[in-house]
Amino acid sequence: MALINPLGTPRAGVWTEPKTWALVLWTTATWIHLLPLLLRARPRVRPLWPFLLGFAAFLAAGAYAALRSPFPFRAWFGQSTMGDGFAYWVTVGALALGTALLLHFRPGLFRSQLYGVLAAGAVQALSVLPQALWDWRLDYTATLGQTYPGGDPLLSTIWRGQMPIGLTSHRGHVAAVLAMAGVLAAATYLRRRSKAFLGLFAFLSFALWFTYTRGAYLALLGGLAALYPWHRDGRAWLGVFAALLASYGAFLGARTLDLAAVDRAMPALTLEDPDAFSSGRLRFWTLSLEAIARNPWGYGFDGFGLAFPFVADFSGKERRYLQADAPPPVEVVEVGDYGFRYRDQEGKEHWGALASNKAHNLLLDLLLSVGPFGALGYLAAFLSLLWLATKGSEPGLAALGVAYLVYGLTWFECAQFSHLAWWALAAGAGLYLRKAADDR
Repeated sequence: MALINPLGTPRAGVWTEPKTWALVLWTTATWIHLLPLLLRARPRVRPLWPFLLGFAAFLAAGAYAALRSPFPFRAWFGQSTMGDGFAYWVTVGALALGTALLLHFRPGLFRSQLYGVLAAGAVQALSVLPQALWDWRLDYTATLGQTYPGGDPLLSTIWRGQMPIGLTSHRGHVAAVLAMAGVLAAATYLRRRSKAFLGLFAFLSFALWFTYTRGAYLALLGGLAALYPWHRDGRAWLGVFAALLASYGAFLGARTLDLAAVDRAMPALTLEDPDAFSSGRLRFWTLSLEAIARNPWGYGFDGFGLAFPFVADFSGKERRYLQADAPPPVEVVEVGDYGFRYRDQEGKEHWGALASNKAHNLLLDLLLSVGPFGALGYLAAFLSLLWLATKGSEPGLAALGVAYLVYGLTWFECAQFSHLAWWALAAGAGLYLRKAADDR
């Protein structure tokens, strides 16, 4: 969640691959610890069957869509910076199942996991603030502070408008981490009444404001609202609201004193150009619906990028994604991470750019990638874990799932942070299994 390789190849080698390998090690360690316990006792796994069946359907649909794709390698592994191809989701599923079973046997391990995740969130917040308050060029890579001619982007390919990125490759990614970690810190404070967690919540919120990411702001607020059914102490909530307001006041103070290295205005909502307010998302969603109608069974992982060359209006709204004076595509030959190769009517080859690899909406991205059966399987698996988490000894973990779904209304999944939500729900489900076993 906070690991990078400063010497890696941007962007995947610096920000995504270290996190996915850390996830593999985390999952492996979980199962190494779990297997001896499974050999000695049989856990009660019946409550996990909806998760298992749903996740299996999601993976099967994803594999089917990737194999049907004209670009199966890209469809199977996904876009490199996103990192959320088939192998990533297999690892997430193994981590979720392993975490639930391990905490069923060893619920005391939850505390160390909790503190580890919160520490990673604090590290992300610490990495954001120098970028936001001192120098936006601090990307923590081997080419620290160096830019291409003109001053933007950095040699690491990060643009100023994407900062602050913390220890991820985009401000939207670090914002997701900070929002979920903030909800987790608030839940821990409400559960344990330790002011250290309240201070951590304020610190994480302070860093979050500097990302200027509206979807993450809503995710934080949505996650906090989801905590209320299990924590109704008015005095405790006064502390949470006071910390939230104090963090926002400090953020406004930094802007007023002109301390912010990155400062931007939110896009205004206008009737003349409503898509500007959505930062282009309305157009992405329109293209997504066209792509789904064209191929309802999915294009493979990170399906929006695979579908874009086939549905974009290159004679009109998407003309800017082609090279100057280049004719529109007749045949798409190859789809890469950021662009695509095509032939025109005369058989000549050209390159075009992808507007995005994601539709910026969780449901649309699922439908584009794995089709309706895969999307239903994913949602069944996710919501079944969320439901189990609400009935466990740490119901506040379910609020991270709510925050993640709120974030997914206007953003997307990525291997740099998505497993955090699945870990939280799986941990909540495991603690429920333990509680149910103790009550028998």
